[in-house]
Amino acid sequence: MIASANTGPRPNQPSPSSEAIEEVDRLNNDCNVSVSSNKLANTPIALLREESSDPLTVFKLFDVRLLIKSLESAFICKHCQNENTCIRMRQNDLEREGLVENLAIECENCFSSTPIIVSDRLGGKGGGASELNVRSVLASTSIGHAELERFCGIMGLPPPVSKRAYNEHLKKIRNVAVDTTYNVMIDAANRLRDIIEEEEPSKVYTDEGGRKIVDVAVTVDGTWQKRGHTSRIGVVFVMAVRTGEVLDYVIKSLSCHECRCHEKDNKSSPEYQLWYENHKQHCEINHFRSSGEMEAIGASELFLRSIETRSLRYTQFVGDGDSSSFGKVKVALEQKFGDKYPVEKEECVGHVQKRLGTALREYKKQKKGLKLNDGKVVSGKGHLTKVIIDKIQNYYKLSSFEQHQYCPKVRNSWWKFWRQEIFRDAKYSDDKMLASVFFNELRPIFERLYKDELLSHYLKGLTQNQNESFNSLLWTTKCPKTKYCGLRRVEIALPEAVSVCNTGAASKWVLMKDMGLKKLGHYTCKSFEMQD
Repeated sequence: MIASANTGPRPNQPSPSSEAIEEVDRLNNDCNVSVSSNKLANTPIALLREESSDPLTVFKLFDVRLLIKSLESAFICKHCQNENTCIRMRQNDLEREGLVENLAIECENCFSSTPIIVSDRLGGKGGGASELNVRSVLASTSIGHAELERFCGIMGLPPPVSKRAYNEHLKKIRNVAVDTTYNVMIDAANRLRDIIEEEEPSKVYTDEGGRKIVDVAVTVDGTWQKRGHTSRIGVVFVMAVRTGEVLDYVIKSLSCHECRCHEKDNKSSPEYQLWYENHKQHCEINHFRSSGEMEAIGASELFLRSIETRSLRYTQFVGDGDSSSFGKVKVALEQKFGDKYPVEKEECVGHVQKRLGTALREYKKQKKGLKLNDGKVVSGKGHLTKVIIDKIQNYYKLSSFEQHQYCPKVRNSWWKFWRQEIFRDAKYSDDKMLASVFFNELRPIFERLYKDELLSHYLKGLTQNQNESFNSLLWTTKCPKTKYCGLRRVEIALPEAVSVCNTGAASKWVLMKDMGLKKLGHYTCKSFEMQD
């Protein structure tokens, strides 16, 4: 392994059994359908396309002067019947509601006026909020009120709703998003249970109350709104290994905006005591220890409620090699369930792969400028270059679990070692071997990382790649770490990210429907389809 970058199995390796060949065929069929495609199958795409069939169910931006000019040439006032109708647009700024203006078309001959309805109302007290204003807030949750104002100013549009009204809309969006995403995660848990019941019935059991519980493997990850362990807001979530869907999450917060506004108040005064008594049930602080402990505490909460809320037992914990979460989760489960909730640790193969790369780069750094026993420096052709380190790191990952039996034995097989042995056409060359001087130089590193105690946690080849994808979706597109984001913004961004992760961008259709929007519009639906 150390001496050659093209290590393969021995030529006398037995041929794969018929069961292995069938497994290869199944895996090849599965590979033709990506995880993302499977998730998109959960989206009500037919209903979405029905919504987008009419291109006129949308909002339009007009230059008012050009619109008036076009109307004058096409219409005659129904009151005065003057063929030379001259009309003008009248607006009442005192009755404007955010982007929804109070407009009317007025005939300059007879002064008759026809009101223009700019946007529907969604229903409720006083007719409810205007659809246009709700859409503008929904579209700007990731940029905020100030950026929305700036956008409207540049586009020549009236200012959006006030900051106070904007925050009220955000509260409703947060509540609807949380409720909608809860149902999305419940659906994900139901799909996972159905799959496991069909494929691995031995992992299904019935509890004392007659409820069917399924044992599943999950990846667990903690992520923070700010880089480093000084963030005031953290997120912990679990994802199903089998489906790659988020099953549950929890948000941890060390700060509260209202508490900060009252931090200089006299804590013993009657006024403060009265305020705090009314505030404490709405306080945003739900974590009272360090930022670094958010992951362990949050993971424990998710595991403890998995049976009650998801009818699942997370019996396989796939986490970071250096994570302390597993130990605290196991203690919490033993305290509540005793031996009725077994859980075992599985490491992410990507993290152990990084360990080897880190060790090799550290070795190379220590040997920089020094000559080895062959009289050459550590880097250079045939020695430990960046490309060679990356290759060895990747081969180390692949060798951690046996998989050559799945390689097809055909003429165009990617298994070059086998092709070279049979057809002699794979251009398998020993010139790419790492210099033999490294056999003893790197032996301590490989012996340390090939201990059975370490590798026993990686035999199933499980990864946290889907976690990294979800983190990128949350913090890159929804709630960037480069800008300060309050708890409310995270509470909106996280459910949206979960819905998009589980069922695609078209899942926003459900959120908008739950917000009361009657028609999504042609280009809204097209946008969701393009994002997916």
